[in-house]
Amino acid sequence: MDRPFVNWKFYKLLQNDLKNQHNFQILCIGSCGLHILNNSFKHGEKATNWDINSILSSLHWLFKDAPVRRGDLMKLSSSEKFPLKFCCHRWLENVPCAERAIEIWTDICKYVSKVDYGDLLKVTCQSCCIIAQAAKDKLITVKLNFFLSVAKMLQPFSVLCQSYKPLVPFLAGDLFILVKNMLEHFQVLKHDKCKSIDSISSLCSFYFADVANFNCADKVSIGFISDELLKKKRAKKRGIRQRCVRLEKGLSTVYFKDVANINGKSVPFHTILLEMPLALTRTKWYFIP
Repeated sequence: MDRPFVNWKFYKLLQNDLKNQHNFQILCIGSCGLHILNNSFKHGEKATNWDINSILSSLHWLFKDAPVRRGDLMKLSSSEKFPLKFCCHRWLENVPCAERAIEIWTDICKYVSKVDYGDLLKVTCQSCCIIAQAAKDKLITVKLNFFLSVAKMLQPFSVLCQSYKPLVPFLAGDLFILVKNMLEHFQVLKHDKCKSIDSISSLCSFYFADVANFNCADKVSIGFISDELLKKKRAKKRGIRQRCVRLEKGLSTVYFKDVANINGKSVPFHTILLEMPLALTRTKWYFIP
């Protein structure tokens, strides 16, 4: 299977050939919108160095095909629920996985504590080491809820676009609304800067790398649940407050990576918006059930 760079090289050669021989070029709609969104979410999470993907994946494999560990967890849990598998190549479909991890995290911490004190069978695998380290993080529930909040905002777009119907005419508009809603919901940009993004062309030309456009760290929202958790954490010891500040500063990186990847990979969207009405007048669209 060819890598994306090979496909883009072929596209460039095809465009040049059509222009030289027939004096026209095909309409470029960019790369796959679903892959753009999925990879943007992945790059945004990895930029934080929180290793949420490793934690969720290790949580599943720690109890996968391990009857003794599953039995020990059931003794400590009242719900008798186990972690779900984390899908590494479809990040936007990991909402149930994150929800289950948050739901049973208290039981996981109890299990790790029992193992550390020697009350349960000692586990030395890599998955257990990753979970044990995560259990020591006082802000892990905040991070997981933030991960879940972003995933829930992006998932509807992924579900909508997985269709056999020709949805390309609506791709640019839907992506613009999605990015705009994220910027307003999480308040990552200053109010006047966010308000200035009122069209697809203004979004494509906006310079997200300029730190001056971003709100102060304490004004950035991380979702309703995470905000409430962070307030409770902030009210406690000084060490926790310092971690909260570092966490908030890292959140701007997540938004910048998410939006920059969507914007950078979707440069032709303003062209699509201008050219698509003309294309639609010359084309018959057939919706196949």
